Amino acid sequence: MFIKNFRFMITNMKTIFTLAIIIAAILGIYDAGYITYEKMLGVVPPCQPGFACATVLESPWAYIGPIPLAIYGLVYYLSILTLAIMYFMQFDIRKITQKILPEKDHQLIKLIKRMTTREWMMAFSTFGFCFSLYLLSLMAFVINAWCYYCLISAFACISLFILNLLLWIAEAKTK
Repeated sequence: MFIKNFRFMITNMKTIFTLAIIIAAILGIYDAGYITYEKMLGVVPPCQPGFACATVLESPWAYIGPIPLAIYGLVYYLSILTLAIMYFMQFDIRKITQKILPEKDHQLIKLIKRMTTREWMMAFSTFGFCFSLYLLSLMAFVINAWCYYCLISAFACISLFILNLLLWIAEAKTK
């Protein structure tokens, strides 16, 4: 009886963590989408008092080449959202990667073909977490200014990483 209740509780935790990941991804989409929209209009979004959004969003570190980081952020959050929905629907991404990747004997291709939807979510959220720490350190030590929207994005990325880590742990306990 205890083991049955424990598995039920863990299954519910996995559902709650997955839904929380979806919500955090939607927050990130909204934030990055808003900044992208404003950038496309050629405007810096209005900022909260005490923040210097224009300084940060117009700095050289706000772009990779000619493309604003907000566009990359939008793609990142949409990817996490897609993966989380796939995970929630119990869709195995290996069905896709095995069909679209070439039949080469390269180690990286073999690794990618073996990665589960859950592993892709963890890889993406780890990248987002590390990149957010990098951007936070740029704001703190190089630009010497803080952007309200960038902090929302950092919060979303850090939340995604923590939630994915908790989901990873919950999933490991069911094995």
